[in-house]
Amino acid sequence: MKYLAPAVSVSDLNASRRFYCDVLGFAEWFHWENTLGVEHGSARLILDLTADPAKEIGDRPGQGITLYMIFDGTDIDAYYAGVKDRARVVSPIQDKPWGDRVFTVADPDGYRISVAREG
Repeated sequence: MKYLAPAVSVSDLNASRRFYCDVLGFAEWFHWENTLGVEHGSARLILDLTADPAKEIGDRPGQGITLYMIFDGTDIDAYYAGVKDRARVVSPIQDKPWGDRVFTVADPDGYRISVAREG
């Protein structure tokens, strides 16, 4: 496998682009009509604008979904310091029992993004 790129439904493509690119530091991978691909290192994510979000995905399409990203060679504490005031923090940075150092933020549609450094 070359990579895995989950595709998630979003209600506002511009708000999602701002969150992933401006807040989390992803780069645009591609943009085609109502679909935007973003990437950060080897992590890729496809953001797909739905035609009628309220009808197709409800008020909170990301409810119950967490994307867990493990960063390699990144100072996770410095990264968290740069993100925490610009995103809705679900769980502050902490060491987990399995050894990872992790924090979790929510994107505009409620998807939880857990950012980790392996312990």
